[in-house]
Amino acid sequence: MQGTKKTADDALPKVGEYYSTIEIGKMLDVTPSTVWRWIKQGRLNAYNTPGGHRRVPIADLREFIIKNDIPVPTMLSSAVIKLLVIDDHAKVLSSLDKEIKSAKAPIELIVTTSGIDAIMMMDKEKPDAALIDLNMREVDGLALVRRLAQKYAGGPLRVLTMTDSLTAKATTESAKAGAMGCLKKPIKAAMLMKLLK
Repeated sequence: MQGTKKTADDALPKVGEYYSTIEIGKMLDVTPSTVWRWIKQGRLNAYNTPGGHRRVPIADLREFIIKNDIPVPTMLSSAVIKLLVIDDHAKVLSSLDKEIKSAKAPIELIVTTSGIDAIMMMDKEKPDAALIDLNMREVDGLALVRRLAQKYAGGPLRVLTMTDSLTAKATTESAKAGAMGCLKKPIKAAMLMKLLK
C-alpha cells in the first residue's frame, strides 16, 4: 500500500539518509561554515564520517528547520516517509491506507499484521519510522518498541505507538519503551506528518 510517491528530477537523498554541510548550506542559502557552527553549538545534530566530514540525518535537519521557523525547502517537504505499520487488525491497516491516500500525505505504507514479520521486514524495507499497535495478540507492542529502540538506537528510525484507548499510562509506557509518541486510533494523516516531519 502506498500514499503519495516522491517525484524528483534529480537524485535527492530519501528520508533516513543524510546531507553534508555544503548541501545544507545550498538548501538554506547559508555558508557551510554557518552550518558547521550550528553543529558545533549543538543546535543541529550531526555525525563525523571516517574521513572527518560532517553528515546530518534528514530527520534532524527537518526538526532544526521547523524549530527555527525556517521555510521548509521543497526537496525536504516532498520527500516520502517510509512507514512500517504493525497491527493485527487488517481493517485498521486498510483504514490507515485510505486516510493517507485521501490526505495525499507523502507517506509510503508498508504494513503487516505480524510483529514477528515486522522484525524480519526492518532490514529489508529500511523504513524511516514504525507505527506499532500496543495491543496485539501475537506479540507485546511495548516489547516490540523496546526491541526496535535498542536495535536502532541513535539511528534515523522513529517509533510511534497506537492504541484504541489513549491513556496517560499508554503514553508514559510508550515513551519509556523508546517511542516518540502514542496516537489514538483511528490515525489521522495530519498528526502522523506532524510527528514524523
